[in-house]
This record gives sequence, structure tokens and C-alpha cells, in this order.
Amino acid sequence: GSGLDDTWEWDGTNWHEITTADAPDPRGIHGALAYDSVRHRVVLRGGGTFPGQTIFGDTWEYDGTNWVEVTGAGPDPLVAPAIAYDEARNRTIFFGGGTWSPYADETWTYDGSTWSELMPTDQPGPRQSARLVYDPTRSILLMFGGDNGSLLNDTWEWDGSNWSEVNVEGPPPRCCYAYALDLERRAAVLFGGSDNQTWVYSQ
Repeated sequence: GSGLDDTWEWDGTNWHEITTADAPDPRGIHGALAYDSVRHRVVLRGGGTFPGQTIFGDTWEYDGTNWVEVTGAGPDPLVAPAIAYDEARNRTIFFGGGTWSPYADETWTYDGSTWSELMPTDQPGPRQSARLVYDPTRSILLMFGGDNGSLLNDTWEWDGSNWSEVNVEGPPPRCCYAYALDLERRAAVLFGGSDNQTWVYSQ
């Protein structure tokens, strides 16, 4: 009920537990991870345990050997934000999240030392448990669905300065799905959430 604080790596064949000198506080649900491919760091933000318990507003980086906390102001303590690394602009992008209820609709960017809130002209509505994925062929990030008290099925793109909604028929409403980019086919692949369906989005 209080979460775990162990670190594991997958090498393509097996999982290996990594012993680190420092680590984030234990958390059991809905933290957000992104890989900064320029600085070669895994970025962790937020998360919590179970509803009614602790929600974290901390930032940690993992360099392959140890976790280091990055201090300074940033997004409020939230669970289940959408987060991904924007390779075109060398920034980690963070959207939404929640405190189980209410839900957030803020867009933040992290440059490796400082969080900055952005003020786009258009943006998705409040939500948690959506996912972001970066498409290097178009230099954009894609986000689908999430949960604002009801499950959502809208599709959004982030171009580095603004969000735009894509008018496209997609999966039924869902949150908490698995989401990744298939580089070879230049398509975002979504699996699961509220069922075991697989969906592919390309443009």
C-alpha cells in the first residue's frame, strides 16, 4: 500500500535490479518517466501511492548508475501526467495530471535544470492518465485520451509552441494505455487501457 523504491533495467533479454546510492521516495502508481536522449538521463516527475495518500511534486534524474534529485519550482504534485522528450527542441514536455480529482491542464517544459510553464493559445482540457509520444519524422508530440472523471478519446498534437486537436476517428475512450512510436512504419501504436485493442495512428 505504500509503494516501492527499487530500480530495474531491461537489456533486451532480462531484467536486472540496480542498486543505487540514492532513490526517489517509494511510490506505487502513476509517476511519469521520459528519456532525455541528449543528456542521457531518465527524468522522473511526480506520482504517488494510493488515493488519499502522498502525491509527489519532485523531479529526479537517473544516469544509469544513480538517482539525483533536481530541486527548484515545477508543476504541482500530481499523479499520472503525460510526459515525453521533445528531441527537436531538447526539452521534456509535461501535460496535465491530477490529484485523483481535480485534474490539471497545464503545459510545462523541462530543460534539464529548470521547469517553465508554457501558455499556449490552445490546449487540451484537464486530464490525467493520458500518454505522450514523440514523432521525430514530424517533430511533434502526440497525445490521446485520458481521464477527467470520464474517459476521453480526443487526439492532440504539440508542435513546440501550441496544441492542436486532430479531427480523426480513433479508439474508444480510454486512459492508462501503453503508447509508443514505431519508427520503421512512422506510426504511433496504442495498446490496452479499457480493453485489449491495438490501434495505430499515422499521418
